[in-house]
Amino acid sequence: MAAAPVNIVQRIDTTHVVKLNNANYELWKLQISLILKSAKLWDVVSGTSTRPTAGADVIAAWDELDIKARALMVPTLNEANANHITPCTSSKEMWDKLENIHSDSILFNQQQTLAAFLNYKMKPNSKLVDAYTEVESLARSLNQIGLPTAPAMVIMKIVTALPNENIVLKKAWASVAPGDQTMENLLARLRQEDNEMKIAAAENKKKDNGLSKPFQSRPANQGDRKAKIKELKKRTKCNKC
Repeated sequence: MAAAPVNIVQRIDTTHVVKLNNANYELWKLQISLILKSAKLWDVVSGTSTRPTAGADVIAAWDELDIKARALMVPTLNEANANHITPCTSSKEMWDKLENIHSDSILFNQQQTLAAFLNYKMKPNSKLVDAYTEVESLARSLNQIGLPTAPAMVIMKIVTALPNENIVLKKAWASVAPGDQTMENLLARLRQEDNEMKIAAAENKKKDNGLSKPFQSRPANQGDRKAKIKELKKRTKCNKC
């Protein structure tokens, strides 16, 4: 029985897929592989389904799937990567070529991102929530490039990165039951702490302004007026002396 014809004209949207470059292979791989699987093309690209050697109709049907897979992949490549796969004659050959090219960059990216995560320090004058967001982003990047990071490790990194002035918060968090030490609960604590610090800073500013008023210097024009009177006295002759 002949294989059913494939509608190769059917369009699949790939505009949301990142353009593959030297820094985002893992993210590109995740996005494009899901699209290929959804389109029932992954077996052809991965090599699970190989090109038949007999049966003209079967071979033609397989070739159409392969062309469709290549047609989906090529628009998601930047110019440099498109040039790399120009000689390839199948979607699997394209996939393997790109994987080989980016294997070194994956390792370098893993090392760089892991170092940034482990050595993270909170920036001066930053909000606590900003530190949470930055560490969470690094952890997400590690997961995307093949270095899964457990939530407990992310939480520990965020808490240890907080400045010493938040020692009370650190101790309070340590007393929280392990089951309640979640990313969501930590974020809520940090938001509350940021708000309390903001209110305290505003109150201290009011107090400082109130204390400084009695010691404020005289207006500059008053000093100028006295200087002018003094100079005028020097130049004025006293008829009573």
